[in-house]
Amino acid sequence: MTKQSRTLPEYNLDFEVISRISWFREELLAWFHLHGRSYSWREQGRTAYEVLVAEILLQRTTAAKVAQAYNAFLDRYPSWNALAMVSSEPTTYATRWYNQDG
Repeated sequence: MTKQSRTLPEYNLDFEVISRISWFREELLAWFHLHGRSYSWREQGRTAYEVLVAEILLQRTTAAKVAQAYNAFLDRYPSWNALAMVSSEPTTYATRWYNQDG
């Protein structure tokens, strides 16, 4: 007799896999609690703008390097409006920061 597989058609996931998702989530969160690094962009209460700035910077370089400039960038450009008020300065500022040694 063969085991009939039940799936969720919209995701094509077997129910056995689905039942393990919560286990995996708990394991991952436990690991992060022990080994995860603390960065200012992970703090509770960050705005969508602050999270997006971190996400964009993290696409181009390491978290350690982003950590060096993240707060300074937000101090200089604290909102969408502040960023929109300047022309190419943020790009120049970010490029200068990105190309620094260290």
